[in-house]
Formats: sequence, C-alpha cells, structure tokens
Amino acid sequence: MVRNQITKNFGTFKAIFVGPNPPTNTDLLWKDSLNGGIFKYYNTNSKFWEAIEAVSSEKIGEVISHYNPGATVGDGQSTGILVTSKYTQYIRVIVSGYFAIIGDGDKTKDCYFSSDGGITAKNLINIVREDELFWNGEIAKVDLINEDKVTIYIL
Repeated sequence: MVRNQITKNFGTFKAIFVGPNPPTNTDLLWKDSLNGGIFKYYNTNSKFWEAIEAVSSEKIGEVISHYNPGATVGDGQSTGILVTSKYTQYIRVIVSGYFAIIGDGDKTKDCYFSSDGGITAKNLINIVREDELFWNGEIAKVDLINEDKVTIYIL
C-alpha cells in the first residue's frame, strides 16, 4: 500500500474531495478549501452539506486527530487513541489518507474499538467515552508507523 493514498472503500464514502465548491457526488467527504479546509458530509435528511466540526448538540460529535500513534506490529495492537464522546450515526477512521475498515463487533477488519484491552471488539452503536482504537496490521496489510496521522470522525 502506498501511504497518503486512498486504496480501499469504506461504507458510502469512497474518497475525499478537496475544492472550493461541493462535489456533485454526495458519497464523498468534502474538504471545503474556501472555509479553512473544514470537512463536510452530505446529510441525506436535510439535503445539505454539513460541517463535521460544527455538529449540533443533539448529535454529539468530534474529530480526533492523533499524530505519531506509535509503531504497531501485527493484529490486535493498541493505538493509545481513546474516544472522548459517544458514537451516534457516523464514524470513520482515516490513517494517513487511508480509509480503514472498522470492525462492528468484529476483530477481523483493519481496526476496531474495545473497552477491555482489545480482547473483544465493540459494536459501533455501543462505542462510548474511553473506548480505545485497536489496529490489525496483518489484516490491513500495513502496520502503523510513528509518522502516521490517525483521524477519527465521530458524529
């Protein structure tokens, strides 16, 4: 895998679109270059592009950016990255431009969240504060390195 290049699809988001105007394809995550590079997603209910960082209090949202997660080798590796809010309906993990496939109660995907030191993977709907991200380097075909940037989007 070449770092800083999206090589897998996850969910409905296939890539990140960067530009001053919204993309016509609403299945993309849009980085709005006219507004400070804020990330936006297309809300299918309201039919508008909504900023991820400006989530209403009803949705509890956050963006966790973690530089230098520490090197991992193999599967089931702790990243030390903890969730600081409750998951509601949207979660994505991006590692240096790579959209990771998140296990939903499943430890056989690129990564998963756990509250018991990685022994069991949590269902996405049950993610809460202090749950930790675990990385599966063999499954993802790439281990984390110190220079990686891990970003977690939670809405």
